[in-house]
Order: sequence, then C-alpha cells, then structure tokens
Amino acid sequence: LMDRLVNYGGYPSEIFPGAARVIYEVAVPFAVFVCFPARALLGRLDWVMAAGAVTATVFLPLSLLVWRLTIRRYTSAGG
Repeated sequence: LMDRLVNYGGYPSEIFPGAARVIYEVAVPFAVFVCFPARALLGRLDWVMAAGAVTATVFLPLSLLVWRLTIRRYTSAGG
C-alpha cells in the first residue's frame, strides 16, 4: 500500500479529483515532496499545496519524538 501511495507522488497532483487531491496533498502529503519544490520555483503554489507543506512540517517533530520513544523501548529478538 505504501509503495502505491508513494508512486502516485510522481504524477502531477492536478490529475486527481478535488477531494482526492486535498487528501493526497494535505492528509498524506506525498505529493508535497514531489510537487512543492517545482511549484515554488515556478510561482504556482496554491492553498492546498501550502497546507500540505504545513502538515508535513508539523508532523515531522511528532514523528521524531515517537521514533525516539519507541527506539528506547526496543529490545532485539536476537542474542
């Protein structure tokens, strides 16, 4: 599933219908990683792409915190 979602990031987000585009750019911002730099350079950013960038920026520290907490509690199954 994750591989399929990441592969859709290679397509321009304009080909997706309205609700799917918002979900793909804001809720699960894979399209932001692919499209945001090009749109920023071309001056074509819109509110959906900007909201996706904000979502990704907000969740980065949260994901790092969860990662550190889980690594601290991890125990290996091997010797």
